[in-house]
Amino acid sequence: NSAELLRSQKMRQLIREMKDRYADRYIFFDAPPILASVDGIVLSDCIDKVLFVVASGQVKPAQVTEALSRLDKEKLLGTIINKKIS
Repeated sequence: NSAELLRSQKMRQLIREMKDRYADRYIFFDAPPILASVDGIVLSDCIDKVLFVVASGQVKPAQVTEALSRLDKEKLLGTIINKKIS
């Protein structure tokens, strides 16, 4: 179960160790869509900021609103809309 692994003490320790070792760098974690899996929510508990990525033309505005409601607003760094708009 991936959510269990992400919640584990070892994962928290790994993230803490990377943050301490690379204090002058940004470390990005790519998580599955928030509405499709709890992994992103679980991971967001361990990290400093969240960069929210939206696939253009593939997600309805109500889905974006729902996904954003599940995130800690204090951690939201910004939003990126990606993929080519047809």
